[in-house]
Amino acid sequence: MHIDLKRSLTLPCGAIIENRLCKSAMSECLADRNNLPTKHHFNLYAKWAASEAGLMITGNVAVDCNHLEKVGNVLIDGEPSPTGIKALKDWAEVGKSRGKHFWMQLNHAGRQTPFVVNTNPDSSSDVQSKNMPGDRFGKPISMNEEKIYEVIRKFSYAADIAKLTGFTGVQIHAAHGYLISQFLSPDINLRGDMWGGCLKNRATLLIQCIREIKKTVGKNFPVSVKLNVSDFQKGGFSTDDFEELSLLLNSEPLDLLELSGGAFEQNTFAGNNDISLNMARVERRDVNEMIEDAYFVEYARRIRNKLKYPLLVTGGFRKVASIDLSLSNQYCDLIGLSRPMCIDPLIIKKVLKREVDSITGEETIFNHFALKKFLFEKVKILARLKELSEQAWFYLKICGLANNSTGAIPRTILRILLRSYRLQNKMIVSYKKNKSQRID
Repeated sequence: MHIDLKRSLTLPCGAIIENRLCKSAMSECLADRNNLPTKHHFNLYAKWAASEAGLMITGNVAVDCNHLEKVGNVLIDGEPSPTGIKALKDWAEVGKSRGKHFWMQLNHAGRQTPFVVNTNPDSSSDVQSKNMPGDRFGKPISMNEEKIYEVIRKFSYAADIAKLTGFTGVQIHAAHGYLISQFLSPDINLRGDMWGGCLKNRATLLIQCIREIKKTVGKNFPVSVKLNVSDFQKGGFSTDDFEELSLLLNSEPLDLLELSGGAFEQNTFAGNNDISLNMARVERRDVNEMIEDAYFVEYARRIRNKLKYPLLVTGGFRKVASIDLSLSNQYCDLIGLSRPMCIDPLIIKKVLKREVDSITGEETIFNHFALKKFLFEKVKILARLKELSEQAWFYLKICGLANNSTGAIPRTILRILLRSYRLQNKMIVSYKKNKSQRID
């Protein structure tokens, strides 16, 4: 059956999202050497705004200059300059150009901060992140209470700047192994104080961020959270933790919860159920028998009727029929697309108009690889190379959209990785130069 995808949704705060399809967050890594939005952001989001998505969410906007997710993140830490305010306002205007919601995603990378940014990043505890190939993280430092409260203030301040500059809502990134996710994980959070131990304590940082942001921006400004349904690693944040925390959030001023899963060490948010540094620790992702392409809809189905706030499910949707089933069965309230928007920026508009039955996703990039798909699935080092090259491929797609480029992306894994490395290394060199000048 076809459901009316153009049906609006009213959030608890009273804000109205005009249709059920969203452009979910993807880290753009397009900021300038001062970590401000650029014309590349404007080009990219102008294309995505034309999709007529009911809601668009930015990629990671860092709230702490020492804890970027990538050196190309937009940053709000301290009072922005007039130039910074104008750049953020211009970004917000582009995102809202079709009259829809445009929310800023706020993030603190914690122990997943790149080594080039911080050799000793803050975290819930001093548990070292196992370096994945292509990533390098420093030895984390367990945060004292003063630093924890400072992080809460930074999230609140960044949300206030988002509202001031014209964004229509914010999202707290509490998934994918970043700082708040680190506090939620019993595998990483080994604290014995009010910020660790039982789930309620481990969730204190998240809950305090929600409350402080809402107090700052007011009751009519949407505040959402992106949360793992599981870390998919034994001993980590579990499905039971997710369900318990979801119920705890019923008592908080939350307007929307987005479901995702995994972290850098178990990259399930990209659909990789069988890639990990330690396969003995992997927890399998549950699959809905009716909607096998969607990664996390089964978790939404189990919890949806117990929640007072709406759910956004992102990840894996490649059939319009799966979107219809998820919404018609009321497993969730909104559907998010991210990677397909890089391949076809107008895909949401096409789905809304019922012009397509399927959605192109990452599976098509196998056409660009010299090796056969089964080799990637059977040989673990190749599986990891496949994952890294997929991430690099989509980064190159984002850069192409942002630069109005029609150039072809390389057709082999090594060339894809090399081009991506060169682009990111160029940003790292600029970042290091600017950082040394600030220190001097």
